[in-house]
Amino acid sequence: MFLDSLVAIDLLQKKDGRYRNLPIAQVFLVENSPRFFGRLFTFMKPDDQFLQNLPKLVKEGPPPPPEKPPFSEDALAKGVLMMADTERAGYAQKTVEIASELPEFPSFRKMLDLGGGPGIIGMAIVDAHPTMKGFIFDLPPVVKETKKFIQEYEMEGRMEILGGDFNHDPIGEGYDCVLACNSLQFAQVIDSVVKKIYDALNPGGVFVSLYPFG
Repeated sequence: MFLDSLVAIDLLQKKDGRYRNLPIAQVFLVENSPRFFGRLFTFMKPDDQFLQNLPKLVKEGPPPPPEKPPFSEDALAKGVLMMADTERAGYAQKTVEIASELPEFPSFRKMLDLGGGPGIIGMAIVDAHPTMKGFIFDLPPVVKETKKFIQEYEMEGRMEILGGDFNHDPIGEGYDCVLACNSLQFAQVIDSVVKKIYDALNPGGVFVSLYPFG
């Protein structure tokens, strides 16, 4: 039944009682593929607790933000690997297309990837520009992993990392572009975070918020 379900959604082909991967499954769901992102499915589990508490959330509003990050360092490190899979699988390339089509793109000199995780999207955008310098901002346990990806792609001369919580910590200043890709969902007070982004931009700077994983 499971294999027939995969046939129904065009991931497998069935012939004479035998199954084989269709090209899209071969590219994205085979573990040794450079575009594999199967880890994403183990990460994106339904939140039954949220659904059970939905009436209470509607009546009383969201609970106060936690004092400590809701994820352990080990969970954050695993999350970075999952994000790297998805960014390599096409999200980075798509985001580069969006960024490079901005009329201001040729004039960019300094860009911040806010909550950038592995930094692959930020590095791809910087790599598409002849002179721009990039900064990846994320939680300290995350940027430990980010540094490894920067070294892997040999981008040490054009990328820097900043560790902190953008809800509370400074994010730097003087940016021509701030990119928030699937990261503002972690804003505790969205108005204050957006103001922090606005204040970090140069006059005429550009703020880009994307949700490619949603």
